[in-house]
Amino acid sequence: MIKIKFLFWFLIIFQSLVSENYSFNIKVKIFEDDEIVIESIGQIIIRSASGKSYYTGLLPNPIKAVCKNNNVVINAVSCNTQKVRIKKLTSNSMIKINSRRYRGNIELFCLGNKIIAIEVLDNIEDYIKGIIKLEINPKWNVEAVKAQAICSRTFAIGNMYTHSSEGYDFCSRPHCQVYGGYEAEDEAGNVAVDATRGFVMYYGEEIAEAYYCANNGGVTALNSEVWEREALPYFEIKNDEYSLKGEYSTFETFISFAEINKLLNLNSTTLEIIPEEISPSGRILKSIIRYDGGREIVLTKNDIRKTLGYDRLRSSLFTIFIKDNGIYIVGRGWGHGVGLSQWGAKVMADSGYTYQDIINFYFPGISIRRLYY
Repeated sequence: MIKIKFLFWFLIIFQSLVSENYSFNIKVKIFEDDEIVIESIGQIIIRSASGKSYYTGLLPNPIKAVCKNNNVVINAVSCNTQKVRIKKLTSNSMIKINSRRYRGNIELFCLGNKIIAIEVLDNIEDYIKGIIKLEINPKWNVEAVKAQAICSRTFAIGNMYTHSSEGYDFCSRPHCQVYGGYEAEDEAGNVAVDATRGFVMYYGEEIAEAYYCANNGGVTALNSEVWEREALPYFEIKNDEYSLKGEYSTFETFISFAEINKLLNLNSTTLEIIPEEISPSGRILKSIIRYDGGREIVLTKNDIRKTLGYDRLRSSLFTIFIKDNGIYIVGRGWGHGVGLSQWGAKVMADSGYTYQDIINFYFPGISIRRLYY
């Protein structure tokens, strides 16, 4: 209820800002490291949060920033402050952090001995452009890429301020959405973003939860199967023939008992993995790892994938066989199976379906509205 009320008021404020053409900032954490290398394309200014300037102009050479005694240190000279801002002075200027170009301005601040770089963007569209190529192949049929753009935009708006207590809105890792800045942009991807500018998914009067995965393995999942959350009506269990025709619809893997012992920090001569509970869509909700003649480890929902490795155990839609001192796994799909299936979207688009058709298939009951222009 608190999240719904917060989102309601956020959307009212958000819509008033965009409708009146006011700017608003989106902060994305792009790096956290012992050292950050800064370069400029065009004119920039480096100054403290209080306004003290350290450099103005074009950087002739890369400079290095580190943290020491909780102060930002640039090229071995302390700025005597915990936070430094790097601002572009012209519209065609660009800042490079660790050899990657970014559209926005940059904030640097210290967290212990680590220096954190945050990109500050003044609109969501540039943020989505830095996501598309890293979440879907932008060279696919444009209708599939449009569907992804709408999902990514909806997810971003619905999860704004995820990391607000840490001083930024989003990180660049998968749980927020993989983000790579201007360096990750693609012309075809930008076309899809521009073509759907401001389009967001709604259920009734609320922003929808726009989950997506690579391939659902031929059957969609309920959100409540994967996460401890209330089941939402637009996530249904249905067969998905389109995803079965796409890549990563099936997988096979073998994990030896020796490796399982290592992953679980065990030293057992006997191991069993027993699927204890199966979801309505066929996904494993609870697994029991039995060892040493009866001792047990219980793994629920996504924990078994996390434990054995997401790349190896690509989904929780699988069957286990004991074979050759290990387990042989045969499964379907890649990812959690909730919402948009990217490979299914590709097959649908290649078959002549529009982005509206794709979203309506994976999110039944959803409407697409333009939140801003």
